[in-house]
Amino acid sequence: MDCGCVSDLNGVKLSGMRRTTPEDRRRIVAMYQAGKKWQEIADETGFSTFTVGNALRKEGVAAGRGQINTRTSPEDEAKILQWYAEGVPLTEIVSRSGRTEHTITAVLRRHGKTPDRKVVRYDDDLRERVRQMYLDGVDAPEIGRTLGGLHSSSVYNILEGAGIDRREQIPCDRPDYFDEIDTPDKAYWLGFIGADGCVTGFAAGNPRLVVKLARKDHDHLELLRKAVEGRRPVRDFKDFSAGEMRDYSSVTVYSPRLVEGLQRHGITARKSATLQPWSGPDHLMPHYWRGLVDGDGHITINERGVHTGLVGSEYVAHAFAGWVNANFGTRVNARPSKGKHWTVQVGGTIRVLRLLGALYDDAPVALARKKALADLAVHGKPIIQPLF
Repeated sequence: MDCGCVSDLNGVKLSGMRRTTPEDRRRIVAMYQAGKKWQEIADETGFSTFTVGNALRKEGVAAGRGQINTRTSPEDEAKILQWYAEGVPLTEIVSRSGRTEHTITAVLRRHGKTPDRKVVRYDDDLRERVRQMYLDGVDAPEIGRTLGGLHSSSVYNILEGAGIDRREQIPCDRPDYFDEIDTPDKAYWLGFIGADGCVTGFAAGNPRLVVKLARKDHDHLELLRKAVEGRRPVRDFKDFSAGEMRDYSSVTVYSPRLVEGLQRHGITARKSATLQPWSGPDHLMPHYWRGLVDGDGHITINERGVHTGLVGSEYVAHAFAGWVNANFGTRVNARPSKGKHWTVQVGGTIRVLRLLGALYDDAPVALARKKALADLAVHGKPIIQPLF
């Protein structure tokens, strides 16, 4: 991590530099061969990019810093050319295609087109939208994505031209919240952030926690903001995903200490495939696992019965399967899923209901829609007006 410390493979902060062990080097090689860039490997392991490169060379891997990008398909190129011929602005093409401005421009130039991007990007309407969104509290990167691929530097240039200074990064009033995981709510939020949150901003010297959810879960982010006493409001916005613009909500907390607390408990940058599960007191583990299930799990009730499951890193999946088997008499296994993720599925009758009861009965905090499903499955009484 680029925050004045080095993390071990479990996210524990260490002082000073350290040599790579054979195990470290094997993990670095595996991450590189899986397609990660040097910087991504450095962020996840805590080593510098220099050390990452040396480790790869020691293991006989000739490694470049980047990775090969996927070329735009002929079908996608045809769509881009058609939209451009119809007079669709570049920013709208970016939004429709899900490709970056750089990729769109490269496609057009390959076909003899030279788009005049500046005229499209800096018209008066766009300048006003940038100005108003920033005054409403939206971050520059989010403004850029919402408006069709504007780089944050372009957003700041527009704001500077409008005479608007960059705002101060707003912290929270509970930066020590994750120093010690000693209450059910802290265990829950650690699990939930492990599933749906991220820590970022190290290179810019602004470590922060960011959690982005679908708009329907806006109120859940309000609970997280209140838990850490964040001063910045939850923001609603639109972003491009799965081929269309969708409604989202997000909360951002600028706090080096809060981020360091999360790192000590396994929350590292780009952690989705490498997250190491937290191991806490027995009475707090149901709350931790509920957080992960709320973020990356499911509860399904249909004609075949009740089913629940969790998707996560290989380490998380194996730990969850072990915890479920040890406590509820099941014999579930962690299995590879799509990409680099693993999954655990729990079905049946009595045992799955006992698991859901342990996770959601008397829960001090839970995602309302999953709590309602758990209550329906276990007690036959779904919550009509959730209190959390």
